This record gives sequence, structure tokens and C-alpha cells, in this order.
Amino acid sequence: MSRMRSSSMRLRNVSKDSKYSLSNSILHAQISSLIITLRLQVQTFNDCLFFLEKLPLLESFVVECCRVESSSISSYLDKVREHLKRFSSSLIEITKCYRTIAQLVASLHSLEYLLLDIECFRLPRFYPFLDGISFEDDFPSRLPNLKKFSFHVTTWSQNNYNQLSTDFIMQTFQRRYWQLLKTIVHCSIHYFPNHERPLGKREIYSLPYAFDRS
Repeated sequence: MSRMRSSSMRLRNVSKDSKYSLSNSILHAQISSLIITLRLQVQTFNDCLFFLEKLPLLESFVVECCRVESSSISSYLDKVREHLKRFSSSLIEITKCYRTIAQLVASLHSLEYLLLDIECFRLPRFYPFLDGISFEDDFPSRLPNLKKFSFHVTTWSQNNYNQLSTDFIMQTFQRRYWQLLKTIVHCSIHYFPNHERPLGKREIYSLPYAFDRS
């Protein structure tokens, strides 16, 4: 039996009563465990975890997710996903759960191509913004087969934003790892001091730009 090559699904109006916002009937009706390429639009990050669990042969997974909620993903982190080579995730809503995304991606040890388009809010107890050092700790250094990492990450923070400059951020991408990946990065920082709680917004993205925001 030949494997099913690809599938595309849009799951906007899924049940909120189910643990994963998806029922087994939906899964069995529309998707096969033999699928190796999948493109999805889902409501929650748990939906993404659901498909990763049910599709052991998946090689390429492109997912657009509305929101990431605080949830335990420890049961997923020790599963071997040796086939998954390409993972692309776009997040529509701002999230405070960046660590949830980072933990999952770091567990995908066979990844060769990683694309992330996310917007997150960093709590004051954390380093205020994401940069090349934090990315290297969270993703590439744990993915030995990674060949290309494309990203557009927007970080909002209320902590020490005045102490940062674009030059400082760019320098964090001059480390050897990023040079080996041949990563070119652009950065911009915007301040909103008149906000009720002064905010800083930083965008970092790799070039050539890999995302369609039209």
C-alpha cells in the first residue's frame, strides 16, 4: 500500500468540549495515519499536538494556529518523531506561552527546516526580548540536523526596554552558529512610553523573508 502523500485541512469551528478541540470522528473521517505531508489551520496549539501524536509518519507539517494556551506537553516531548523534517508554525494571536512552543520545537530532533512566525508577550521576570542567544539555546543547538531556520518573531515587553538597541540585538546573531547557518537578520524596536504601562516591541526576522503576511 502506498503512503498518502499530502493533505490540507481547515478546522476553524471545532468542538471546545474536547480536550484537543478535535474529536476522533473528525480525525478518522478526514485524515489518514499514512499522511506524510500536512497543512492545517487550527484553533489551538493542543490541536497541533493532537496531529503530531496521531501521524507518526509525518515528514512535513505546516500549521497556522489561532492561540497557544498554557498546557502540559511533557507527554509529547519523549516521543520519537524521526520522520518529521520540516515544521512551519504561524500564530495568529499574541501569546504568553512562548515556552510551550519552544519546548515542542526542541523535541523535534530530526528537523532540517524550521519556520516560525509568532508574536509573544514576555513576562517581567524573563529577559524582556528574544534574540540570537535565546533562540540558539531554545532551538538550533537542540536540532543537530537543522539546515535552515526562517523566522519572524515579535516580542512585547514591559521590562527594561529602554536598555536595548538594534545594534545589540544584531550582535547576538553574529555568533558562530548563525554564521554556519548563513542567517541574515533584520531587527526593529519600537517604544510606546505613553501607554498605560510603557511597552517595548521588537521584531526580528530572517532574510530573505519567508512569510506571506498579505
